[in-house]
Amino acid sequence: MGELFEGEDNIRNLFSRMLGSNITIKDNLRSTEEGVFCLFVKSLEASKANEEKALEAGVDVHSLVDPLWIIIENLLKMQYGLDTTELIMWYLYDRFGPDGKVISMVDENTGKKYTLKTPKDLFKFLKYRSLNK
Repeated sequence: MGELFEGEDNIRNLFSRMLGSNITIKDNLRSTEEGVFCLFVKSLEASKANEEKALEAGVDVHSLVDPLWIIIENLLKMQYGLDTTELIMWYLYDRFGPDGKVISMVDENTGKKYTLKTPKDLFKFLKYRSLNK
């Protein structure tokens, strides 16, 4: 059996020696990355929706949430870079038109339109874009 990652055999041997147990390491990094990204974006969407509900109810939460959004945006920049962060923020804040319908994303390089309805759509678009740079 080949190693999934460098040092996998060392980890297997450590568990075997310490616990007397054989372990199976299963990880599909692409699947894990997509799942974590989608969960993260869904959580941000839910937070934004809760913020909007509070504002509609007359509760001004800006002093609480604005510093957190600044932190989140800067962490996104550190993790994904400026271009990807701008797309994530567009997805969260500007994806819907005044009529409530999803606005298509236009790829600057090809002019092709992409409708990003879900975090998975966003993830796929970002992956496509990164492969075609």
